[in-house]
Amino acid sequence: MYHAELLAELQARAVQAGTAWEGAQHYLGTSKVCYPVRTSEKGRIVKDFVARHPGLTLEAYIELIGSLCRGHSFDEIALAGALLERLPRLRQQIDLQCLERWLDTVEGWGETDSLCMSHFTGREVLARWDEWRALLTRLAGDDNIHKRRASLVLLTKAVRDAGDLRLAELAFANIHRLKGERHILITKAISWLLRELIKHHRERVAAYLDANEAALPRVALRETRKKLLTGKK
Repeated sequence: MYHAELLAELQARAVQAGTAWEGAQHYLGTSKVCYPVRTSEKGRIVKDFVARHPGLTLEAYIELIGSLCRGHSFDEIALAGALLERLPRLRQQIDLQCLERWLDTVEGWGETDSLCMSHFTGREVLARWDEWRALLTRLAGDDNIHKRRASLVLLTKAVRDAGDLRLAELAFANIHRLKGERHILITKAISWLLRELIKHHRERVAAYLDANEAALPRVALRETRKKLLTGKK
């Protein structure tokens, strides 16, 4: 019921928007439908939904996100990500195995990052450290490349938020495990995570680049060294 409500609103706004976004599927790395609805509009759809349903239960929340992740469009997964962002009280209670299952259906960097980017804070990860460490270690070794990307992206906000050595150790471990891959889904995520680590672990990042120069993706070396030198992305 909730999924149908959100999808109807998404489709209505897509009709109002008119022309489809040319090249969206290629850019996002997905073969799914991409509605011509701006990210800000999707955010408003979720904001209005939350206002209409203030008593949404954890069970309904988890079921809704899972249903959206099985949807036929990129935008349904984007709405799932917006629900993770909008409702931290419920987000903090989810069974992390649910997140692992939701990642089964993502395709491309856009869908992966919709679920993983900037939702889970350093404090949240550290509060359930044993669970998160187990999940992120499993994801880094998964056959699904999108889950391997998730093992990196899920840490980007956490290492930016907190300088806790446990987060840094896990981040470097996952980077080290995946540094030999050359698919852009992984190479760009390694670069992103290394650059976020600079905030609290600048000297360690510089030393890691020097020690692993021959093995790391060139894009990760280039972009991370640029940030070390200039402070800019």
